[in-house]
Amino acid sequence: MDTISWILNNIVSIILAGVAVVISLGTFYVSKQRATTHQKQLDDARDNQYAEYLRNALSDLYDVYRTEDSIKSKNQCELFATRILDILAIVTHLSIKNKRTDDVLKFIEFDLDIAKSIMRWYDGKKLYEKYNVNNSEDIWKNLSEYFSDKKYPKDYDYLKLLPQKLKMYDTLPEYA
Repeated sequence: MDTISWILNNIVSIILAGVAVVISLGTFYVSKQRATTHQKQLDDARDNQYAEYLRNALSDLYDVYRTEDSIKSKNQCELFATRILDILAIVTHLSIKNKRTDDVLKFIEFDLDIAKSIMRWYDGKKLYEKYNVNNSEDIWKNLSEYFSDKKYPKDYDYLKLLPQKLKMYDTLPEYA
């Protein structure tokens, strides 16, 4: 009887070990599936947050453009230009960070050309000195990075894209 009970004990031990291995593998599989699902949810949430921020930024940009007609002073002109550049710098940062340069930046390419003209205007008026930097590229590094990757003709007159109120900057009073 001892041999039979020893054999039965070994068989039961082997079966229990097998069941433990199956349970462990099942638990590992379920945990891996949960982790994958959780990562997908995080990625989706990040993408949704990016899309929402992008919508808000473009809406803000549109709102800034709409304020151009109400500009009555140099101070308001500078704020107008700075807001456009800030918004587009954030959008380019998000696009570059999320590796979505083709779809988003192509959509706002004209706005980015306007930003290039505003940066040249900023440099021409030496407004960057208020920020203790050498030029506008030091302030808006993300835009500068975007522009450095693009091939712009040297003789192209970007100042023709400059918003009208910025062209009238010198004729406006300092404060209104």
